[in-house]
Order: sequence, then C-alpha cells, then structure tokens
Amino acid sequence: MLNLIKKDYLIVRKIWLIVMLVAILIPAFLTFAVSGMTIPAGITLTVMSTLLAMTLFSSIDEEEEKYPKAAALITTIGYSRSTQVIKRYILMIMVFFYSAFIYFIESFFITELGNITIMNFVTSIFVFIITASLYLLLTTLFGVRAGRYIVMSVIVLISLGPTIISKLRIKINFDFLKNLNDSLLIIILLISTLLIYLISLKISIISYSNKEL
Repeated sequence: MLNLIKKDYLIVRKIWLIVMLVAILIPAFLTFAVSGMTIPAGITLTVMSTLLAMTLFSSIDEEEEKYPKAAALITTIGYSRSTQVIKRYILMIMVFFYSAFIYFIESFFITELGNITIMNFVTSIFVFIITASLYLLLTTLFGVRAGRYIVMSVIVLISLGPTIISKLRIKINFDFLKNLNDSLLIIILLISTLLIYLISLKISIISYSNKEL
C-alpha cells in the first residue's frame, strides 16, 4: 500500500508540493479576503480539503491516463485491483487530516480563523467525504473525463454558490437540526460519513474489478 502511495507521489511530485503549499496559503488568503471577519472553521476546512483532494486526484488521474497499460502492469506485479482502489480512498482521508492539521496550527497564529470544534470538524469531514467519494466513484465507473466535470462543478459551486443563493434569496432551513442533541447529531453525521465512505469504496472495488485494463 505504501509503495502505491509513493508511486502516486512520484508521478505528480510537483503537484503534491503545490497542494501542500496551497493548504498553508488558503486560510491566510480567506482571512485577507473577508477583511477582519471571523471565518467559521467548518467552512474553511471543507473548502481547503475539497479543493486539495480534487486537485491532487485529478492530477494523478491525468498522468495515469497517459499510460493506459500501467494499471495492468501494477496488477501483474502483485497489487490486486481492490488494493489499488483502497489506496485511493486512504489517500483521500490523508488529504483531509493534513488539511485539518494545517488549519489547526494556523488557527493559533491567525485570530480571524474560527476554532475547530467537534461539531464543525465532523460536519467538514461529512461534506468532504460526500464530495471526494463521489469523485472517486464516478472516475472509477466512467473514467477521468467524469472527474474533470466534477472538479469544474465543485470549483464553480464553491466560488459562486453563496452568491447565487444570496441573489436568488434561497432560504435553506435547518431549523429541524436545532431540535437534535449535539451529541446525537455528531453520531448521526459520523455514521452517515462512514456509510457513504464504505458504500462508495465497495462499489468502486466491484466496478474496478470488472473493468478491462
């Protein structure tokens, strides 16, 4: 497994370094953009981790697309198809926790960054897992082109979503969540996150196992 992750690092080494640097710059940039307002940790962490994951995975997929026989070669040297899929999902989690670590460190030095609480951390990983799992699932099912569409959609949604909602005066009502105990809501989000992750992983393994390499 470690060798497969190392392989991904080697084929897009520059992108890995850029992603790691961008993770450091995003909180500072958002702080500058909102000019003195406190930024909710959940929103910043979700945006950070999602953009980094989309950038990293799309870069790896585009490089691997240039060598269509590489996947078959990796299989022949002892790495099963399921292992190759699992590696991608492990890498996804690594990206999120790297983002969380960077945010946690920077929150000590940038006062405008909101503190990470259990609730906004769980909410962030819930949204992140939905987006990243969808990307990995659809690229496994339909190829790299589907991934490109997802990346573009995510970037547009993150960039224009709040503006569109504001202009159209769309009201999103989450009042029903107020009736739930925080501990219960956290448990529901964690279980939902785990189920989404495992279902996406299982479908991806089945799809990749049946795909002609």
